[in-house]
Amino acid sequence: MKIIGYQHSNFTVKDTGAKISGYILYLSEARDGVTGVATERIFLSNNRIGNYVPNLNDNIRIYWNKYGKVDSIDLIK
Repeated sequence: MKIIGYQHSNFTVKDTGAKISGYILYLSEARDGVTGVATERIFLSNNRIGNYVPNLNDNIRIYWNKYGKVDSIDLIK
């Protein structure tokens, strides 16, 4: 998936009061059955994103856990 936009985000979890920091990533990819490109918006906490700092036009691979949440990402060079 290609990063077409990103935004740094901070919020507090209402139930626990935990402070979460990370990035909202706006992504695009070619997809069967779609004319043009498909787009998605995902949130990655700093815990999941590690030392990676998003850059426009980076290509990444996203790994999902069994609960449908982003587990980790790899930068594709």
